[in-house]
Amino acid sequence: MGKVLLSLFTPVAIICVVLASEAIMHRLKARSTRGRTSHTKHQFASLVMSVVFLFLPTWVSTTFSLFTCIQLDRPASWPFQAAAVGTWWVEDMSQQCYSAVGYHKRWAIGLGIPLIVLLCVALPGGVFLFMWHSRKQGKLSDPAFERHYGFMYHMWRGEVCWYEAVIVLQTIGLVMVATFGFALGPYFQALVTQAVLGVVVMLLLWVRPYKCPAANAVAVQSACVLLLTSYTALTFLSYNGLEPGAVYGNIMGVVLLLLNVLFLGATIWKLIRSVDWSAICSALSGITGHCCGVGRLGSGKGRHPPAESRAAVGAAQAGV
Repeated sequence: MGKVLLSLFTPVAIICVVLASEAIMHRLKARSTRGRTSHTKHQFASLVMSVVFLFLPTWVSTTFSLFTCIQLDRPASWPFQAAAVGTWWVEDMSQQCYSAVGYHKRWAIGLGIPLIVLLCVALPGGVFLFMWHSRKQGKLSDPAFERHYGFMYHMWRGEVCWYEAVIVLQTIGLVMVATFGFALGPYFQALVTQAVLGVVVMLLLWVRPYKCPAANAVAVQSACVLLLTSYTALTFLSYNGLEPGAVYGNIMGVVLLLLNVLFLGATIWKLIRSVDWSAICSALSGITGHCCGVGRLGSGKGRHPPAESRAAVGAAQAGV
């Protein structure tokens, strides 16, 4: 439980340190402009949301680990006797899950259930309501609001500015599969992964949340490649005595490698085509010309000016 609590409260401590640092910086700057309190409040809120999104997988994994149990022994007939009948907590195998003896039940119910409600229900629901309400009030085009909360909706179309809540749910689903997969076993873990990736593909095809059409295409292709890779990996597992041969494994390994390399190459090609190379070349030429101009000016230091310049300076001094 010490390890679990450390994983849960380390991000909280980081949030407190970041907020305290920002408060000290604002106090040292001593800005007295109007609206400073509102600006500080929004800046603190955006910092908290950034840290929460950063540590969300860790929080969710630690929370779900409170409920991760595996079965060790099954009841045995006489003269044998099973030593550990029932399910046992993965984090501490000396604790039987939800037993009156021990501490697992108290921590799972007292700490795990509130955290699940907070992370899996309140957080995505709050993100959805916040972005939907902000769009309704027309704040998305406000430069100050965009500076603080733009990371939550910059990538998405205006109609689906709340799609970050879907990303939070997607992260929670994948972390759930990874955490409970140890107890489910590799076969059922792969099946649940297929379901989660299938839902991701359908949402991307239906909503098309990205502003850039090319980004939508890449996202769909990426999810499809993951889906096919996971499905092919599922066929490598032995089930009911059936096990694929070495030839099948080699062939499907080559196919998966080519599929992923093809997707990577197509994505790089799209990135190359989307770049405005003429603008980059003109910018580089401008920078080079500026640097060369500065170099020419610097190389002329210590030299006497030409005769015409000396004459012009003399005439100016005489006029003064």
